[in-house]
This record gives sequence, C-alpha cells and structure tokens, in this order.
Amino acid sequence: MDQPQSCADYVRALTAKLSPEDLASRSIPTELFIVGCGSHTFIQTYIQRTGCKFEIYTNPSRVTYDTLGMTCNLGLGKKPNYITNSLMGTLIGTGNTLMTLLTDSGKKSQNGGELIWVDGEIKWARRMQNTRDHVEVEELERLLDEQE
Repeated sequence: MDQPQSCADYVRALTAKLSPEDLASRSIPTELFIVGCGSHTFIQTYIQRTGCKFEIYTNPSRVTYDTLGMTCNLGLGKKPNYITNSLMGTLIGTGNTLMTLLTDSGKKSQNGGELIWVDGEIKWARRMQNTRDHVEVEELERLLDEQE
C-alpha cells in the first residue's frame, strides 16, 4: 500500500525543489506536467495533500500510459531519497493511502515515469519499474540542465 504515498512524496519533493516560474525562466523555457490515471475529481484533493504547483491532468483510460510503455505492478523496490520516514509521516501516509484507496485515484498498480520532451520529441525517458522508482529530483534537475 505504499504506492500512493510514494507518488505524493515525489510530487512534494518536486514542488520543494522546482517551481513553475523557475522552470519557465530557463534558457529553454520548461514546463512540468503531472498525469495521473484516476478521476479528475481527485485532482483538487491531491493538490491540497501535496502542495503541487504544477498542472495535473488525468487519463483514467490509461491510453497514455500504455502508449508510452509504462508498467503495472505493486513492487516496492528500494527506498528513494524523496521518501522520508518518520512516525508522523508514516501515520499521515497511512491515512492518505487509505483515502486514496477509497477514492477513484485510478489503477493502484499503474507505474509512471518521467519524460523530457523537446520540440515534440522524447529526448529522455525513464519508466518506473516499481512503485518507488521515480528518478531522484536532483538527477532530474541535472538532466534538464543537459538539455540547455
């Protein structure tokens, strides 16, 4: 049941390190979008839970995920740096996970990934192999720097 919290932790880490304004002011103006597979009615709650400042879209049919070759599984993999464990965090995470499981947040085993598009072409992609396999935020920053 770690998957929903892992993604929320990742979005919190992205929001803490990157802002839409900073990305837009790069030498190559950059935008970050988040695409979920649940109902659009879940977006506002997710923004409140994560403090996300990026645009969020949903694709409940998961056609985008399938087209981009994203995997489905509930494996945990190793704990990434963006997940912080504390007793309070675990308790909040458990509550958020239960809330996520009780709402239409999409297929629980759907893994995502990170893609860098330049002029409509995918220049870099990482497809998650498990529920905690997002690229670390610092690595994503480095990859974005390489595109400039």
